[in-house]
Amino acid sequence: MQEQGRCQFVPGKVLTRQCPGKATAKCVRCNRDMCSEHSMPTSAGVLCIECTAQKSVTDFPGESIYTDEEMALFDRTYTLWAQEATKMYDQIGLREDQFDAS
Repeated sequence: MQEQGRCQFVPGKVLTRQCPGKATAKCVRCNRDMCSEHSMPTSAGVLCIECTAQKSVTDFPGESIYTDEEMALFDRTYTLWAQEATKMYDQIGLREDQFDAS
């Protein structure tokens, strides 16, 4: 059972110990009490540092505006791959319109 008013963050993977700090806020995602050292104020409310490192609390508004192909342009890996593929096709003298998808 957690002590009331105490930070519930447990740092470390091997040598774990509960943070001795006094809780100053509650994480809006996981509902744990956190001290000021292990919490982060955001536009959605206070998050613990573990929840801050996870996916955004609010959805990216572009997901409802852009198509999947347009969203892929935001993906750096896809963009870099597409640029490298274009260079490769140019080097061997191929154009996109020369490919038959059927």
